[in-house]
Amino acid sequence: MNLLDFDDPVANERNNNSAVYINKYIVRSLIDFAKSNKKDPRALAEYFLSLGINSAKYDKDQQVVFDVDSL
Repeated sequence: MNLLDFDDPVANERNNNSAVYINKYIVRSLIDFAKSNKKDPRALAEYFLSLGINSAKYDKDQQVVFDVDSL
Protein backbone atom coordinates (compact mmCIF):
# COMPACT_ATOMS: atom_id res chain seq x y z
CA MET A 1 0.00 0.00 0.00
CA ASN A 2 1.26 3.41 -0.94
CA LEU A 3 0.72 5.96 1.83
CA LEU A 4 0.15 8.66 -0.76
CA ASP A 5 -2.52 6.62 -2.54
CA PHE A 6 -5.69 6.92 -0.45
CA ASP A 7 -7.73 5.07 -3.06
CA ASP A 8 -5.75 1.83 -2.73
CA PRO A 9 -7.98 -0.98 -4.13
CA VAL A 10 -6.42 -3.67 -1.90
CA ALA A 11 -6.93 -1.65 1.27
CA ASN A 12 -10.46 -0.71 0.19
CA GLU A 13 -11.36 -4.37 -0.35
CA ARG A 14 -9.96 -5.44 3.02
CA ASN A 15 -11.78 -2.75 4.99
CA ASN A 16 -15.25 -3.60 6.26
CA ASN A 17 -14.80 -7.29 5.35
CA SER A 18 -14.32 -10.24 7.65
CA ALA A 19 -13.70 -13.91 7.00
CA VAL A 20 -16.57 -16.38 6.82
CA TYR A 21 -15.59 -20.03 7.06
CA ILE A 22 -17.73 -22.41 5.02
CA ASN A 23 -17.42 -25.96 3.80
CA LYS A 24 -14.91 -26.33 0.96
CA TYR A 25 -17.44 -28.19 -1.19
CA ILE A 26 -19.88 -25.29 -0.91
CA VAL A 27 -17.08 -22.90 -1.87
CA ARG A 28 -16.23 -25.03 -4.92
CA SER A 29 -19.90 -25.12 -5.89
CA LEU A 30 -20.15 -21.33 -5.51
CA ILE A 31 -17.04 -20.77 -7.64
CA ASP A 32 -18.33 -23.12 -10.34
CA PHE A 33 -21.73 -21.42 -10.29
CA ALA A 34 -20.09 -17.99 -10.51
CA LYS A 35 -17.97 -19.06 -13.48
CA SER A 36 -20.95 -20.50 -15.33
CA ASN A 37 -22.86 -17.23 -14.82
CA LYS A 38 -19.80 -14.98 -15.41
CA LYS A 39 -20.14 -13.36 -11.97
CA ASP A 40 -17.74 -12.55 -9.15
CA PRO A 41 -17.95 -15.31 -6.47
CA ARG A 42 -17.56 -12.76 -3.66
CA ALA A 43 -20.43 -10.66 -5.00
CA LEU A 44 -22.62 -13.77 -5.31
CA ALA A 45 -21.80 -14.97 -1.79
CA GLU A 46 -22.52 -11.54 -0.35
CA TYR A 47 -25.79 -11.33 -2.31
CA PHE A 48 -26.94 -14.82 -1.25
CA LEU A 49 -26.12 -14.19 2.40
CA SER A 50 -27.67 -10.74 2.49
CA LEU A 51 -30.88 -11.79 0.76
CA GLY A 52 -31.19 -14.96 2.82
CA ILE A 53 -30.61 -13.22 6.15
CA ASN A 54 -32.95 -10.34 5.38
CA SER A 55 -35.66 -12.70 4.13
CA ALA A 56 -35.44 -14.88 7.23
CA LYS A 57 -35.32 -11.86 9.49
CA TYR A 58 -38.09 -9.71 8.07
CA ASP A 59 -40.36 -11.78 5.84
CA LYS A 60 -40.45 -15.42 6.90
CA ASP A 61 -43.53 -16.29 4.83
CA GLN A 62 -42.21 -15.00 1.51
CA GLN A 63 -40.61 -17.36 -0.99
CA VAL A 64 -37.03 -16.27 -1.70
CA VAL A 65 -36.05 -15.81 -5.36
CA PHE A 66 -32.45 -15.07 -6.30
CA ASP A 67 -31.97 -12.75 -9.28
CA VAL A 68 -28.37 -13.59 -10.22
CA ASP A 69 -28.63 -11.97 -13.66
CA SER A 70 -29.02 -8.51 -12.13
CA LEU A 71 -25.61 -8.64 -10.42
